[in-house]
Amino acid sequence: MRGSSATASGHFESGHACPLCARRPLVVRGTNKTTAAGALLGAGLAGLALYNSARARRALFSHGSGRFIGVTGVRLHVLEQGSGMPLILLHGNGSSAEDFRTSGMFDEAAGKYRVLAFDRPGFGRSTRPRGKWWTAAAQADLIHAAVAQLGIERYLVLGHSWGASVALQLARRHPASVAGIVLVSGYYYPPPRLGLALAVLPALPVAGGVFRHTLLPLLVRLTWPLAMGKIFRPHPLTQLTSTSEAIPLSRE
Repeated sequence: MRGSSATASGHFESGHACPLCARRPLVVRGTNKTTAAGALLGAGLAGLALYNSARARRALFSHGSGRFIGVTGVRLHVLEQGSGMPLILLHGNGSSAEDFRTSGMFDEAAGKYRVLAFDRPGFGRSTRPRGKWWTAAAQADLIHAAVAQLGIERYLVLGHSWGASVALQLARRHPASVAGIVLVSGYYYPPPRLGLALAVLPALPVAGGVFRHTLLPLLVRLTWPLAMGKIFRPHPLTQLTSTSEAIPLSRE
């Protein structure tokens, strides 16, 4: 090579460094930042999951009453009190069997009936195995099997909100066992709305499980006052009701 000669060590005597020796390690800074951000996000989600799990356990097990019944792979939690004709109480979505107790209805009914308030699958302290569509009919068959396991052959059913759909399915699928049903604010024909679409997110594989155990409890707590106000706040008087004439309820 003109103007230079290579030694056995591989360097050039002309003072120019070998091009191979001048290379530096390739560092992709963007990749490092992405990895760090992913690690922080994962740690944050893990912390949220642990926090939510601790709060859920404390809330669930602060009420140590009731017992569990194993039915076809499902661990059902039930509150039981009273004697007489069996009365099955089925709660709606976003609640549990404990709501019947805190409202006073459970104790009131137990003065006359043998009351059994079930946590429906996936609510309260009852499990909800994956791999099955838990329709109202499927839940009705599960509740009926649990009641039969307790040696009860005939019973009354009260269903509130979505629980009313389960009560109807109990009467339709097991008419010989259901002596009567009471439907309270039943949710029979769900209209298409954004809330139903959002309710599907926690049921999605993998991503739904992460969302359900991390961000969903936080979002529920933040929006709970607004939701309760929308559900229970009285509607304002419309022009029709405010200007219409009074109608006497009786005549003397």
